[in-house]
Amino acid sequence: YYGIQWDNKLFKFSSTGTGYYSTNPAAAAPTWTTCGNLTDVTAADLAGRHPKIYQDADGNDIIYWATRKGLKAMDFSTPQWVDTKVVYPGHENAGVGAEFWRGGLFIPIGLDVLKYTVGTPATIENVGLSQDDGLPSEYNGNIVRLYGSYDVLYAFVDATETTGTSTSSLWMYDEKGWHTFAVDSATEKTFY
Repeated sequence: YYGIQWDNKLFKFSSTGTGYYSTNPAAAAPTWTTCGNLTDVTAADLAGRHPKIYQDADGNDIIYWATRKGLKAMDFSTPQWVDTKVVYPGHENAGVGAEFWRGGLFIPIGLDVLKYTVGTPATIENVGLSQDDGLPSEYNGNIVRLYGSYDVLYAFVDATETTGTSTSSLWMYDEKGWHTFAVDSATEKTFY
């Protein structure tokens, strides 16, 4: 199960996207209500991807889920998941390790990172490590986790996720560009 707390409810979603919520999860026998099943994705589209809280165009917090196929938003009034305008090409690691940071939802796709900012209109911007000539080939890999801190967004790049000889690394983004934070001591190893 994947879990998240929102609107005084605890949500849990199965690996196939079946959703439940409880208003009394601490009770000895909590009550679970079915809600928001993801019906157009597989377990592989959700594996390693977790729901996140971010705002909608009206500034209200809602649940988003960056799947392997695109970004979904929960419409709790129906309740169902709806497609957003954030779609991306099929990539095995698309959506893994998505992170909310500094007013945007950052979604990794290989070495790309899409920054989704809600508004009228919403904006989608590619701010990934693939920009500006990309990474040197010795650091080739896939972003497997983003982590937002106070002043930078970190990206963990796993070299074992691609073919060839390369070294895993940790990069930081400060809204102006990407900078090397750390590089693994050996090639073809996971860094985290």
